[in-house]
Amino acid sequence: MEPDIGIKNQSIYGRARTARWYASLDGLTVAEQAAFARTRSAWEGGDVLDIGIGGGRTCRHLADGARSYVGVDFSPAMVAASRGRHPDLDIRPGDARDLSGLPDGGFDFAFFADNGIDAVDDADRMKVLAAARRVLRPGGVFLFNTHNRDCRDNRRYWRDMLRVRLEPNPIASLKSVAR
Repeated sequence: MEPDIGIKNQSIYGRARTARWYASLDGLTVAEQAAFARTRSAWEGGDVLDIGIGGGRTCRHLADGARSYVGVDFSPAMVAASRGRHPDLDIRPGDARDLSGLPDGGFDFAFFADNGIDAVDDADRMKVLAAARRVLRPGGVFLFNTHNRDCRDNRRYWRDMLRVRLEPNPIASLKSVAR
């Protein structure tokens, strides 16, 4: 029987060493910068929920422009790392699948970083979406990123990645595999 996804995630993200590594990360990705710029009117001056904060990489970027900020993470080790990094922010344990303890309609903007929604199975993904909808005000924005296995660039990447030219010379074939 397959173990619960929460148990699997805790075994990975609950490690102190993993939390320290995530806490060492800083800055937004290029995609996050563009997405935050595009959704600025939804979060700047509003009530922000930052889900799956990990080591606190996105906290300051959202908190500095928000009226109020709450950051949550499933892993106690990640919560501790984020609190150590941002002791002035409201950072709490929380599960994206239910967001219990947070008020209905309490936020203008919710953000789930680092493909966190992909860390759960399909049924739990529906719970994440329902929980986000519950905590957002009418007209609120839920921003998340996810892997897209069907995107055009991804197909090209895997095609190129898996393309191996077999040559009569075994050394040339090995070089093709290495490339």
